[in-house]
Amino acid sequence: MQGRGGAEPGAGHLTRAGRDREIPSVLAAPIGRGRFRVSTRFDRLVVWAPRILGVLVCAFVGALSLDAFAPGVPFVRALPAFLINVAPAVLLLGAVVLSWWWEPVGAVVFTATAVGYAVMARRHPSWVVTVSGPLLLVGGLFVWGWVRRRGRRAS
Repeated sequence: MQGRGGAEPGAGHLTRAGRDREIPSVLAAPIGRGRFRVSTRFDRLVVWAPRILGVLVCAFVGALSLDAFAPGVPFVRALPAFLINVAPAVLLLGAVVLSWWWEPVGAVVFTATAVGYAVMARRHPSWVVTVSGPLLLVGGLFVWGWVRRRGRRAS
């Protein structure tokens, strides 16, 4: 039997306490070919934490680029410096968008960016902790979500 819109029953539903409640698919995590199923609060946390924190890390990295607009520097001279400094934040935001459906993308990009920044800024440990720490956390959360989802598929 098909549900609303010709979809299979259970597609686009949230399973909780033996009942199915429909939720908008944009609020659920993608699992498989366009099907959305999140079963527990913990699963929702594992799905949403890296995505939300990834966007926040992008905003943080982007905010760091605002130092190009120093007092006394003309806007025309500061704009190219700002664009160069904001590029990593934009690329990371693109990785968050791709990893919305493919967690390995987020896992690889955020972890590689954290390691790369740590190597480049190794003479400034406080910078490494401040910038690479959140990047590594988000990368690790994407790995965790990816591994959990693969484990659920195998069962």
